[in-house]
Amino acid sequence: MRASLPHRLFRFLIVLSVPAILLAAGLVTSGQAADFSGRVNLAGTSALSGPPDVETQGELVVAVWSDGYNDIPDTKDWGHVYLRTASELLGWWTKRTVMRATNDVWGIEPHFVFDASTPGRVHVVWAQTSQCGGRLTFCQGGSIRYTTCALSGGVAACQPPATIASTNLYLGYRTPDIAPDGDGDLHVVWNQTSSPEQLLYSRCAGNCTASASWSAPSAVPVSGLGENPNLAFSNGVLHLAWDEENPSGSKIRYYRDTNTENNTFDAGGAQSWGPAATYTNPSNPTLAAAQNMVYIAWDMQKTGSNPPQFALAHVVSNNNGTAFTSVRNVPNNSTSSFTARESVALNQTFMGGLKPSLTVTSTGSSVWAHLVWHEIVPDPNEGGLKNQQVFYSYLTAIATPWSGPVAVTMGGGASGSAASGQENGPADVIVQGIAVDSAEPDVAISQAGDAQVVYMEKVEDKWDAVYQGPIADSVPTYYLPFIRKKS
Repeated sequence: MRASLPHRLFRFLIVLSVPAILLAAGLVTSGQAADFSGRVNLAGTSALSGPPDVETQGELVVAVWSDGYNDIPDTKDWGHVYLRTASELLGWWTKRTVMRATNDVWGIEPHFVFDASTPGRVHVVWAQTSQCGGRLTFCQGGSIRYTTCALSGGVAACQPPATIASTNLYLGYRTPDIAPDGDGDLHVVWNQTSSPEQLLYSRCAGNCTASASWSAPSAVPVSGLGENPNLAFSNGVLHLAWDEENPSGSKIRYYRDTNTENNTFDAGGAQSWGPAATYTNPSNPTLAAAQNMVYIAWDMQKTGSNPPQFALAHVVSNNNGTAFTSVRNVPNNSTSSFTARESVALNQTFMGGLKPSLTVTSTGSSVWAHLVWHEIVPDPNEGGLKNQQVFYSYLTAIATPWSGPVAVTMGGGASGSAASGQENGPADVIVQGIAVDSAEPDVAISQAGDAQVVYMEKVEDKWDAVYQGPIADSVPTYYLPFIRKKS
């Protein structure tokens, strides 16, 4: 239960006087983290938001996303980069600008991590284009940009951005991801979409706001078109997963780098996984690691399905990426059954899973994996593909099934109480809202053990970045005098 208003004010004053209470990192409580009663539109613009990214540190929840500079569907989320913070005690503060787009310079696909040693500090990377011309369908050139922001009371004090790498290639650099290692160094991987199509890597070991502090981009040794890279660090190893297209077919690829100080990504412990039987095109990998546990999940399409059906697959390593289990499905954790799920409550079939996102929590020697994804839900009345819906599940052990998927958002054709729209979820989960499209989610788990989910929601043919979780509101206005003015 959320604190009453007087108690919330008292706790707020404590937080202000002792900010470490708000920001201190700690062990996350393992358990079913499935309170999705709060819904907040992070963007608040009815613009063309891109897929948001979310992380937690103690009681602090932070999300970043991009918003379209204009309303042209072809450029969608190219434009501004925003950041918004929340306290589980108080609610969401107003959004802050990380990168403000101009008529010619737009940002896209931001990702971020918390600093390994300084509470309340985040490191943000994004792809940036130039020569956009205001209302052009596409831009020219590209770069990978970086900044660090100090968070305090809803204010994000961001340093001037540094350039990690730049190119004159047409739409050349995309999808950066970032991870800190045990020494506090930062590692970034992104893909180059123009010939030569490849993955590139850079490292910063010092003052990362200075462009010169980033190592010169080096190519990750891949055998085909590398896309959608994901980075994670655990127990001295930097992990990388991506999807790769080559003449022999699409695969999910994995490397582990044990030398994180040589400014190259070494191709150690190479692993690859193709599609399961009767499926094709494995893509959109997600990666998470803690202690010696490494989790990778992805989606794939059923061969010849029309309308298309999808399934989620995953592998797990319990020796820090040296070896992995065989490919298993979600949520049954079976090596052979990759079929579309069925919802008895809605009397319809979910068309599998798309765009999964993983995070992990650990308490002592116990590590749990948490997964969100979206599914295409057909309209039972019209027989067509109507809505996309976000689901959440968790895994406590390699050999056990994932928990019964819980609906984070409402699905296509659902009516009546929200509980009727969830599948195998706990009865006390309340999902607010009506049936709308929700897609490309991300998840983080707070210190209290709550799942914090962000996703894109379709509103009148445009997409907004939206939050779903236990934080139901924004910071009340009568708290604002205690907050430092916007910088």
